[in-house]
Amino acid sequence: MNQTLQNPLPTGGFATGFGNRKAGFSLPEILVSISIIAVLAVLSMTGIGRMKLAAAKSTTTNQMRQMSVAIHLWSGDKSSGEPMYFSNGTADYGHESTPGANASLAPGNLARALFNKIDPDNSYLTDPTVFFTPLAKVKPPRTENYAPNLANSGRLWGTYAYYYPLSIGVEMTTRQREAIGAVATSKVGVDAKGKLLLATDYENSVPLFDPIYMALMVDGSVKEVAKTRPAWRKWVFNE
Repeated sequence: MNQTLQNPLPTGGFATGFGNRKAGFSLPEILVSISIIAVLAVLSMTGIGRMKLAAAKSTTTNQMRQMSVAIHLWSGDKSSGEPMYFSNGTADYGHESTPGANASLAPGNLARALFNKIDPDNSYLTDPTVFFTPLAKVKPPRTENYAPNLANSGRLWGTYAYYYPLSIGVEMTTRQREAIGAVATSKVGVDAKGKLLLATDYENSVPLFDPIYMALMVDGSVKEVAKTRPAWRKWVFNE
């Protein structure tokens, strides 16, 4: 049986279950599609932002744990098991490097005790990027250019602040007071007192995200303690 098949499609259009319709999209359909794409883009960017923040917090936690191990190794070698002391009033901030009255116990900043510029491979910490949290907008220096002993307003040893032993002066041991020198701390938060080693610091940097204050405690634990500067000051200095 020979039959000639006829073209079922009319000229200039497509056959659909809803009758004949010309190719293309209507304006309402285009607007709906654009709206859906925009919503998906916003959701995607939000998800990416959360992933970046989570990665930065994870890296910061790992950095703090590396510093905790290094501090305790140093303390076993140099200070009868006690961590080094801060030496600048309330803490050693990222731009400070002036030692206390006893530089062997209060070196001026954490990195001066843990990083050996002359022989980095024999340092307690060999990679200076550990002192720079990715939560802050600061580019860590190259190892050969890193000089924590020269930290000042234009050159940072890190983006952390070192607080041990965070106690009111009269409550410090004689050894601590004599090594540190002048102490400006008059009030200390209960949860930080004598327990805080160091924390993220934004005095000399801009937060990459909203400010997140993470603290490394003497027992080696790491925790997020505040998300605003006032809340941080309340936690650490009971202000």
